[in-house]
Amino acid sequence: MEPRLIGISGSLKGTTIPLIDEETIIGREPTNRVALNDPLVSRKHCAIRKADGKLQMRDLESLNGTLINGVPTREKALEHGDRIKIGGSQFIYLEHEDDSAPMVPLTDSFEDQFVTSITVKIDTEDSVFLHPDRVAETLPPNARLARDLAAVLRISTAINVIKKAEELQSRVLEMIFEVMPVERGAILLTVDNSEEFVSGTYRERGSDSAEPFRITRTIVRRTFREGIAVIANDILTDKEIQPTESLVASQIRSLLCVPLVVFGTKLGVIYADTTHPGVELDEHHLHLLTAIASITAVALEHVRYVEWLEGENQRLQDEINIEHDMVGDGPRMREVYQTVSKVADKDSTVLIRGESGTGKELVARAIHRNSKRAGRAFVAINCAALTETLLESELFGHERGAFTGAIAQKKGKIEIADGGTLFLDEIGELALQLQAKLLRVIQQREFERVGGTRPIKVDIRLVAATNRDLDVEIKAGQFRA
Repeated sequence: MEPRLIGISGSLKGTTIPLIDEETIIGREPTNRVALNDPLVSRKHCAIRKADGKLQMRDLESLNGTLINGVPTREKALEHGDRIKIGGSQFIYLEHEDDSAPMVPLTDSFEDQFVTSITVKIDTEDSVFLHPDRVAETLPPNARLARDLAAVLRISTAINVIKKAEELQSRVLEMIFEVMPVERGAILLTVDNSEEFVSGTYRERGSDSAEPFRITRTIVRRTFREGIAVIANDILTDKEIQPTESLVASQIRSLLCVPLVVFGTKLGVIYADTTHPGVELDEHHLHLLTAIASITAVALEHVRYVEWLEGENQRLQDEINIEHDMVGDGPRMREVYQTVSKVADKDSTVLIRGESGTGKELVARAIHRNSKRAGRAFVAINCAALTETLLESELFGHERGAFTGAIAQKKGKIEIADGGTLFLDEIGELALQLQAKLLRVIQQREFERVGGTRPIKVDIRLVAATNRDLDVEIKAGQFRA
């Protein structure tokens, strides 16, 4: 199986991207191998390259950075199950076929392994608990039926007031233990009808543990693929079955698996099993769990939508609340406000690109005003307005006697900006020699005055702007990569 990325959120959600090329570039440019139409993504955001038999992810100096497993990362050898966040999109990196994700462990098994042991299977729409008029025809009226009907009503009432997806899944599993003789339960979720399960919630009866446990691949995938609910009984004693080592070790005797489907969309499955040899699950249990799954799917889709709306509302509030002097309320300006709100509270270096007169300095000032440095100095200098010699003195300052006319020590703009923000306008005009000196400031946050020998440490946030195409300048040898 070739290594691949699977989109689990964002514009490529549900998409599988094989990583078969020597290099895969991800970014906003349409010419990239993976193109993301997202203002939070740089034109060439990151690259995945083959090196020494492994795939390496390297951030290409992107504006908003690349997160792997929630941590901003410049370069890393990818490992199976790594989650990569790029702008508003998230991907999971997979190398093997035997596991869908580190939190969704599925056991190996042959595709026909459990066919003979399935004692009952029903289509989800055929659950009698979802058709009250058919209950009496299918299940004989008795105390058990009355109890289970009451349980369905109680579960529906309980989960419909829960507002968080994780809390809802945990509560559903706890209530399944209350009405069914199973020992373990899990809810596995996927994205866009893909068979790759990307998240799982696990519970064991009488335990607070939420640790994942291995689940039989064939039953889970068959349930999901065909949209049917199944029971498998006497798994270890059926002479026609050749159980896997992991299945024998788990000592599973009986299991249930039902799909989570809402409005024709498959969300995942609910799985439950028991190792107790005296427990046999029956058709009644299957109908009951199918009804619980139907209620859960609707509630889960609802809370997911609510969480998305809350996130959008927060994003819009952040966008509205940023302080700036810019004018405009069109879609492109809203993208600018959103980007400012995202980068303002970071300390990363920012490059603003745009033609002359488009308001690059207004963006720089907005970044400063909405950052934790807002109470400190904002120092701006136009790199195109001064000669190379004067610009060096303006940026780095000079010591007394450093050159003719240097009659006193002078602090440069970098030193004056200590604790605040230094804005370098038209940085594309900076001479190569000064670029080399500025690189040390960017990397080490230290410099020396002209004519000085003592390194001076500074705490600055660097924001730069240019109207030039720096990629072209780099290729022409006019700008340092």
